Amino acid sequence: MLRVSLVLRNSNFKKHTAEVTAKAVSRADLDTPAAKPTATAAPEETMMPWNGWFGSFLKDKLGDEKYEKVRELILYRPNDYTGFEQLPRPNTKLPISEKDPTLMHKFRHPSPGSQPPVEMRETDASFGNAGDDPYDVTYYKRDTGRRYTSDPTSLHRDLEKIKLELLPEDDPRVKEALEEFEKGPGSSPGNKGVFATGKSDFDPSGLRATMSTNWEATEASLDANMPDHLPTPTWMAEQDEIVAWYEERDLPVSIGGTGYVGLNIGVDSVVIERASEPDEWSSKSYTLVLGQNGKASLAEAGCLEAATEAGIERRFVYFYDASSGDVKAMPKQVSGLGFTRPLLVQVLENVALECPRVTVKRGAGVSHVTKKDKFSLEVALEDGSVVSASHVIGADGKWSNVRESFPELSTQFTMQTCPCFGVHMNLSTVPVSFKSDGTYVIKPSSPDCKFYIIASPRPETDQGLSISMVCYDQILEKYPWLAPPADMKIGDYGKGGWEDEYSALPGTVTAEESLSDNLMKLFEDELPAFYNAIKDDDIFQTARINRRVTWLKMNAEGTSYSTQDGMVALIGDAAHAMTAAMGEGCNTAMGSAVKLADRVKAIMEQNGEEECSLNTMSDAFIQYGCSRPTEVKPVQEGSAARNMGPK
Repeated sequence: MLRVSLVLRNSNFKKHTAEVTAKAVSRADLDTPAAKPTATAAPEETMMPWNGWFGSFLKDKLGDEKYEKVRELILYRPNDYTGFEQLPRPNTKLPISEKDPTLMHKFRHPSPGSQPPVEMRETDASFGNAGDDPYDVTYYKRDTGRRYTSDPTSLHRDLEKIKLELLPEDDPRVKEALEEFEKGPGSSPGNKGVFATGKSDFDPSGLRATMSTNWEATEASLDANMPDHLPTPTWMAEQDEIVAWYEERDLPVSIGGTGYVGLNIGVDSVVIERASEPDEWSSKSYTLVLGQNGKASLAEAGCLEAATEAGIERRFVYFYDASSGDVKAMPKQVSGLGFTRPLLVQVLENVALECPRVTVKRGAGVSHVTKKDKFSLEVALEDGSVVSASHVIGADGKWSNVRESFPELSTQFTMQTCPCFGVHMNLSTVPVSFKSDGTYVIKPSSPDCKFYIIASPRPETDQGLSISMVCYDQILEKYPWLAPPADMKIGDYGKGGWEDEYSALPGTVTAEESLSDNLMKLFEDELPAFYNAIKDDDIFQTARINRRVTWLKMNAEGTSYSTQDGMVALIGDAAHAMTAAMGEGCNTAMGSAVKLADRVKAIMEQNGEEECSLNTMSDAFIQYGCSRPTEVKPVQEGSAARNMGPK
């Protein structure tokens, strides 16, 4: 250390280091030409001595004065300091001051060779997958969310193919859509990494340059970047400790620590359920699949673990050939979670019952809700009892009495009827060849039969197969005995409950020609392989015909799911009932519950509240009511469009 200090004090050494840039050399290179410091300026000596020889020749013959006049006459701006070169030479002096013409600076001084090397990063875990090129900023090859948008240039082709196959083949619109689908994307296919200089050796996929980008490589990259897990809140790993902290201090557990889809937000809550006992599987039940959004909602509500244990993973869509029985399996990009409706209700109710400030009241549905005064509501039940509340969340279904109790809500919606209906059947056992990890889609062998089958194994052990026959109105021309019950208006619903959506037997069917016999013959003719797999059961005796599909349409822009005073909010089918064509009804309903709870939590945090106040609850209802419709409307309309059928 002492020796180094003495060297640094030497003024000659410091002067020398100021003039040159040091560089690392090996011990063997000391005192050799290799140890010569790197130059810090461009060389003055030209490497093209012949350059400008003609000008020098004329200047020598004509003299300086005449030479300058000739230059100004012939050349355009002969004294331009750049010489009109695209890239100035290293020794070109450039003026850097308008006031002092003597101030000059050389282009590229000091020379790049004397600068520290560029730090080349190898990985960047903050963007894309770890190990990716940090200088590759192309986002589209990782943006998997765009595969499911309405942008026709970025739709997921496998899913679009399934949707088109389920539509009537002889519909001109479907034929046109199939032709466009077969053409594929209309943009350039890209050169796939083959440039004029040859095949790229650093980007064989061709996804880094616009010229080489191609759909095949893009789809492969999106497949590789598809999410393989559900996002979970950070508090889930510590929820037991969080709950214990609140309970030790006799405080209400805040939203996020636990709760039934956001019900537990530091206030007393009452869940009113019409059924006196938990639902059992029956003719009014059906199967459903929670997708990525539905599972994410369960995770945020603290219900995902219980739901996963009760449900069954749906990883495939199986296409069953009705004639041969051959099956083609298509894996889902993100697996779903299959339930029967009663099973999911039971899972959610069990979680709700564990919440210390949530009460479940069974045996009577809501008859109507009235505003008692500025701060309270009265909820009248069907058994004549009354429940007082400061706020009400209407989750009482498509024919909501909560919604109909407030004209400012009910007048915003119109019930729309689609020209299609369903026939539902239950098979007590699952056919041997059927797997429980997917949903089966079966189309009839004749193209003029306007229906298709969706068959789903039920999650409960030995609970059999749920079969839904989706029919368009055109099928009635060939099979009039399938006529569904007449449409009902909102005012006609109430006491019938779920039964209002079904009929026992169509009025056109006589005792001699029963519904079950007709269905059996239809299946035998149009779905022979499927019929042989299920014919040993009394499945056709369980058949029930649904009324035509209906959904809740918003009448105008600016629709809100809450009253103006923020005392009542709607979620689920009460706010945005939709058709079952896309399988998003339950997913969206739970999403709305979580969105509402999130608004309450956000305003509580903003106001620094540990327990939700009445004003906070009202503000949250209003914010949710205004923002949620724009998110749900495209899903509703897209689902309804798939139920319209051929003209």
